[in-house]
Amino acid sequence: MDERQPTVPGLIAALCVRLAERDGPLTEDREARATADAIVAALRDGADDPVLAPLFAELDAALQAAGLAYGLGAGQFRTDAPGGRYQRLPGVQARAVHKVLRCPAERRCARLERATWATRANPPVCSVYGLALEEERLRL
Repeated sequence: MDERQPTVPGLIAALCVRLAERDGPLTEDREARATADAIVAALRDGADDPVLAPLFAELDAALQAAGLAYGLGAGQFRTDAPGGRYQRLPGVQARAVHKVLRCPAERRCARLERATWATRANPPVCSVYGLALEEERLRL
């Protein structure tokens, strides 16, 4: 996993993106898919971080064993969490209004998608919860 130890919302976002892939380790490797399905079930049942953390570690190991060197690769996804990968430039006052599509679940992941005319008309679906991403104003 990433050296920064991604947060659970970041891990959920990474899983959401991986589940939407048409090919790759989650479609080809039974162990990785079974672990991913267990995480989805735990999330839908309202599991908290102490329950989810070992499941994500197990998934990461299964993905690495399936040949994905970075495992889940949660450090590669945009996040609005403190210490996230994309930060505001120091000394810059943002004045533009930015809208994004984000996870609609009660327990949101860190997944953010760019809101465009096309994605607003046909929003992507969260692979974890099976809900369409919702538009939200990004607070800068």
